[in-house]
Amino acid sequence: MLCNTRSAAVPSLLSSILLVSSVFSISNLAYANNGGVHGPNVKAGTSSAELRMNTTNTDDARDGREQYRAHYQRAFSDSLQVRLVLQYRDFGDFEYDNAKAEFLYNYKKASSGKYSAGLRLDLRTRRGQRPEDIALHWTHQYNFSSSVFARAIAIIDKNVSENGAGDKPTTIASRFSLTRKLESGIWLGAELYNSYGELQDIDDAEDQQHQLGPTIMYSHQSWYVYARYLHGLTSATEDHNFQFRLGKRF
Repeated sequence: MLCNTRSAAVPSLLSSILLVSSVFSISNLAYANNGGVHGPNVKAGTSSAELRMNTTNTDDARDGREQYRAHYQRAFSDSLQVRLVLQYRDFGDFEYDNAKAEFLYNYKKASSGKYSAGLRLDLRTRRGQRPEDIALHWTHQYNFSSSVFARAIAIIDKNVSENGAGDKPTTIASRFSLTRKLESGIWLGAELYNSYGELQDIDDAEDQQHQLGPTIMYSHQSWYVYARYLHGLTSATEDHNFQFRLGKRF
């Protein structure tokens, strides 16, 4: 049970996050980058559900002005976890965007040391004529202590149906994070997202997409709230991106 001081901090933290979220919502913004820097670790019998909201200042109407994501995940063993994802967007009208199934295999456990690793296979189908794709995430986590850890992910994504140009490109990306848990129960961190372009033709530095920014999360019993801000580091990247999550563990 959390002490009274921690419990009293929950309304204050929620109020701050909702205030920031409302500022983004009333602006002429769009939603993008609803991903995360997920870890490799799986524990049998655990499950959770999560809602996400994402926004950015992009003028590219392909992403829509708002994106909302819901997912449910369950670990069927100490090695295998399955997550089902459904995403909607506000593209003038509220509409279905895509659906995805994710299969995470935790092949290296941290019980034998501070390092753990896993592979995640993603299968996604999209609305309309946009291409379906499969992706492979090679994810790693290193625990510096019980309260500090780092994560790194390498991603290969392959279109399995043709895009608008008639191609089936393979793209590469990476993600990194560093997170620390405070005694108050708040988790603070930083995340970096990188998209390098097609595997056969890597983009020039300024045409690549890179985002960096801080994160904050607070857990109370089985519930948690999370907020993230990312700033674009290249001219090809949106300047500002904000994400809010609300989740429950079962």
